[in-house]
Amino acid sequence: MQCRENIRSSRSPPIAAPVISASDSTAPRMPSATSASSTAAPEIAASTSRLTMATALAVNQQHELGLTLDNAKGTALFTLPSAVSGLSTSATPSGEVTFVKPSDFKVASYEVRIDDKGAGAVYSSAGGSPTTFTSLADLASKTIDGLKFEVAGAGPGVVLFKPFADAAAHLPLRPRCQVGA
Repeated sequence: MQCRENIRSSRSPPIAAPVISASDSTAPRMPSATSASSTAAPEIAASTSRLTMATALAVNQQHELGLTLDNAKGTALFTLPSAVSGLSTSATPSGEVTFVKPSDFKVASYEVRIDDKGAGAVYSSAGGSPTTFTSLADLASKTIDGLKFEVAGAGPGVVLFKPFADAAAHLPLRPRCQVGA
């Protein structure tokens, strides 16, 4: 695959960034990580990761609908994890969560509680009523907050899912071309 550079028209004036001095008291300020309370920091990180994951999924979906300059079908721009493993209280049950519908994502952790018959409920840290299921197959058929939960193994047990805990930190761009190509 050959790389093509975008060439700016010679008639387009360069875009100048505004200069803001450090002493300008009217300049907008971003809160520093140290100014946030210790309880707010994980919430901010999870919110940023949720936003990152939703945006990356939406961009990939749109990118895959288009065509390249060579009339080839578009491919995903970001490399996304297909699933995130859950943390279990024992060897069984265990599970994974997959990302399905970005517009429904919530900043939350999820606890899947399973009884000895395989039925149970999914509890969200965002609140609301738990989503109940009658079997692990029933759970796998449901979409909860834009996520699908696949749990295997016998209960009773609890599996904790933190789907957005560090999504933003592990979201590389797919390489498009090599330098000099």
